[in-house]
Amino acid sequence: MYRRTLLGVATSIPMAFAAQAAETPAAARVRRFLAPLRFGVNVERGDVLLKGWLTDAVLREYASQGVTHIRIYPPSGGRFPLVSQERFALWLTASRAIIEAGMTVFLDCLDVVDERFMARDDVPDYIRRCARAIAEQNFDPRKIAVGAVNEYANGTNRGFEARREECTDILHQALPNHVIVTNGADYGAPATMMDGTLRVDPEKPRLHQWHMYELDAGSLDAVRHWQERIQRWADANRTVTYCGEWGIGPPDNSTGAASDYRHFPDHIHRAAEGMGQQRPTQWTVTEGRWWRLNEADSARLRPEIAAAIAKASSHIAGERWYKDQNG
Repeated sequence: MYRRTLLGVATSIPMAFAAQAAETPAAARVRRFLAPLRFGVNVERGDVLLKGWLTDAVLREYASQGVTHIRIYPPSGGRFPLVSQERFALWLTASRAIIEAGMTVFLDCLDVVDERFMARDDVPDYIRRCARAIAEQNFDPRKIAVGAVNEYANGTNRGFEARREECTDILHQALPNHVIVTNGADYGAPATMMDGTLRVDPEKPRLHQWHMYELDAGSLDAVRHWQERIQRWADANRTVTYCGEWGIGPPDNSTGAASDYRHFPDHIHRAAEGMGQQRPTQWTVTEGRWWRLNEADSARLRPEIAAAIAKASSHIAGERWYKDQNG
């Protein structure tokens, strides 16, 4: 799995607007979509789906354990060949199963891609085919958000901008009632989202996603640091953000922290307490060995993880800001 170099505590991050302006109808739509969500999990790439682990029974169990949303994407693009539409249908089937189990889906069409890959002539057509396939499913727009890319690797926001905007517009044209997810360069790092180089259009229903593998994921102060800075940026730019990936750093697991599962419940608790507004989505249900939330040979959450997510989800549901957002 590709992982970016971990960013430490951010330095001063410029904002696009000096003062918060009125919320646009597009941003309001995104905020309504996000409002009922609390705590989510990622399901990594294809292995879990291909092995048949993500069963209806497991999904119902997730929902009963307080999981409100699941993020999925195929191993397509970048170091993988583009998947066929026949294979992409597996992620459409999974999306429907997640929705029917009572949760919300975040579905991306491509995996980790660099600027060179995104410049390929076949990328827009691939996104267009995926968008048509999603539209044909007639999903409830309140229950699924769609993105072009899981992560934009390396590169710069300006280097990705033209093709990123083209692909997100393709999705919007095919799915005009849906929230479209986008993110910044350097694997969705919060710093590249907030450094002033990311194009933000408050008139489009865009949800800005960020990913972080925090060395101090067990520290409430460290988690609150991100919530405070990201919320200020979102307010100033009249947009909405959410945490698509959260976990312990460093991303290369050079310290072994990503495979020391004893501390994972604390990471989950701190994320809920410190940045519940970002609807943290924990990394990950996987066949791999790092950041593993699930049991062996199954997508079922390990008991201590399930208990931690249930507690985290309940904590968010009890917050005043959450109650205000949900009437």
